[in-house]
Amino acid sequence: MLFESMVKAIALLGLMLISAQTAWSAGIGLYETGAPDLGTASAGRAAMAADASTVATNPAGMTMLDRSQLMISRGAMLPSINFDRGSDTKVPGGGGGGGNAGVFFPIAGVFYAHKLSDRLWLGIAADSVFGLASDYSQNWVGRYYLTNSSILTGQVNPNIAYRGNDWLSVGAGFSFSVARLKTQAKVNNVLPRFGDGGLSFESWDEAFGGNIGILLQPISRLKIGLTYNSPVDFKFGLHPFTTNLGPGIMAALKKSGLLGAKANLSMTEPQQTMASALYQFTPNLALMGNIGW
Repeated sequence: MLFESMVKAIALLGLMLISAQTAWSAGIGLYETGAPDLGTASAGRAAMAADASTVATNPAGMTMLDRSQLMISRGAMLPSINFDRGSDTKVPGGGGGGGNAGVFFPIAGVFYAHKLSDRLWLGIAADSVFGLASDYSQNWVGRYYLTNSSILTGQVNPNIAYRGNDWLSVGAGFSFSVARLKTQAKVNNVLPRFGDGGLSFESWDEAFGGNIGILLQPISRLKIGLTYNSPVDFKFGLHPFTTNLGPGIMAALKKSGLLGAKANLSMTEPQQTMASALYQFTPNLALMGNIGW
């Protein structure tokens, strides 16, 4: 029984240390930079062109502003992430549900649109496109897979926009992004006198992307925005950091060569295409929406 448990611990640790193959995941995207479009749940965000935050949502919208503008936004997220342990779940060392793993997460952005002429605008946005963190208790039943993890990102996005005529504007830009990936887990040392060991990875990377936008205003009350954001590819080189590993596991890892191994992880921020429309019924009433992929 002891031998079997040790083999499982070494095998799990080894799998975490070797290079990973491609994995696909599903999730949701939130357009929350703290900008005013948060008040419309981001509906119509590529067509609004109401303030300097249009630099990030559709750069072509800068040509709809009446003057140069600077906007600083802020906000926060406090997610709720809870794990329910099944009654038949059996894990060495036991453990509970881990409580709320959601972590307070600030969001902010700086947006500046500069009017060079009635037709030509320059702009820049500095914000975070995505990110989140989780932190389970040290006695969580899944601590040998994960105790906490986080991905933090930030980007700078310069843009240029040109108004071709009364109903057509175009814009384009590029982005420089940085990201930090960190994850930690406990290691089962099998023998109670050694307690739990620890394993963590941390890596930074940077990447470039591009974006284009079109804004149409066929009639005075209707605006249609079309945007495209290219994929952004991050490549993390993860070197393991271990603490308090039992002598048996440490000896086996040294012999296998896994202890000094490097895990390579590629992550792609997916490309995005969006069409937004806004119809202004009255100065105080508008209908707006998005279709995105």
